Amino acid sequence: MSPSKTNAISVPQDRESAVALLADYGATLRELDRLELDMNDKIASIKLASSAEAEPHRVKVEQLERALQAYCEAHRKELTRDGKVKTADLDVGKVSWRWNPAKVTIRGKEESVVDQLKRSESEELKKFLRPSVEIDRVAMLRNPKVAETIEGVEITEGIETFEIKPDSAKVPETSEAAA
Repeated sequence: MSPSKTNAISVPQDRESAVALLADYGATLRELDRLELDMNDKIASIKLASSAEAEPHRVKVEQLERALQAYCEAHRKELTRDGKVKTADLDVGKVSWRWNPAKVTIRGKEESVVDQLKRSESEELKKFLRPSVEIDRVAMLRNPKVAETIEGVEITEGIETFEIKPDSAKVPETSEAAA
């Protein structure tokens, strides 16, 4: 495979060239944003049209599901061989009955439930609280030499990055790249 070709842009040699290059950068970013917005508008329009076209199919699927489930519930005993199996093979597909696991749902704020449990005098209720222990990474950064003595802990130095943030209000609509 041959290496891909890139467009060469000369590096500015003075402040004026750098300003012109930054203006071109900002204008190009603005054009890229405009193209992405146009693309997103087109995608939204296609989704809306497809959703409207799909709606009758969605309604039919729901009706077919309800009808099939009503049949299966009425014939559950024979389909599951008196509860010995959870899945019934209907030649062109299968139907099955599954239990979702139990779950705990907290209505309102979790903190209020925690406060109630803390205030409770019942040891049985206090068993629903669990002490939480977690690593204090900020403390480790304050004392990295000691932290690194712990197996599995590594302190990574910060990395300098270079950012370009054109002021879109000051960038002209069109700009020429610095020569």
